[in-house]
Amino acid sequence: MVEDDASTARALTLIIRRRGWEVVAVSTLAEGLRKLHDLPRLVVLDLMLPDGDGAVLLKSIRDRQIATRVVVTTGATDPARLGTLRRLGVDLLLQKPVHLPDLLKFLDGS
Repeated sequence: MVEDDASTARALTLIIRRRGWEVVAVSTLAEGLRKLHDLPRLVVLDLMLPDGDGAVLLKSIRDRQIATRVVVTTGATDPARLGTLRRLGVDLLLQKPVHLPDLLKFLDGS
């Protein structure tokens, strides 16, 4: 998980772990890029990070053809920005605050 808000990261980590997933949480784009060598099955990715745009991580995953499913969480509403995420191949786009049933359904189907 790449999320810079500590309380959101804690809450999502607990929820995801309860679904049986192992969670490694980082708070910056740079840390997220470094973690790609671990070949995660799933990345929950905040779009707006203190050191850059989460879309860079999504693009890196797709460019490297890593078999990772990506959930982007964002407060952004700009149609062009959201369209870019879709073109990059986001698997699930969730507006903040995250609607938990949507996330849980995705986790259970992954």
